[in-house]
Amino acid sequence: MSAAEHLIPDETDRLLEALAPVLAKYRDSKERNESLALIRAVRLARSLEVCEALLRGEKVPLSMLDPKWAKAYGLLDG
Repeated sequence: MSAAEHLIPDETDRLLEALAPVLAKYRDSKERNESLALIRAVRLARSLEVCEALLRGEKVPLSMLDPKWAKAYGLLDG
């Protein structure tokens, strides 16, 4: 594939361009923010109780969080 072929928009590019205003509106939505908070809590929690506490906005000890995800979210040094 030549470099010029990369510059020619395909159907996916045209579709994404047409959807850009809709996607931009969704990025700023309450629903998206809530979804991201849920995903973060599920990833971080090692138990259902910890997940629920995170969703309520409570502080939990770092030892109760999954170390891999805590590090990925910048909650642990290293």
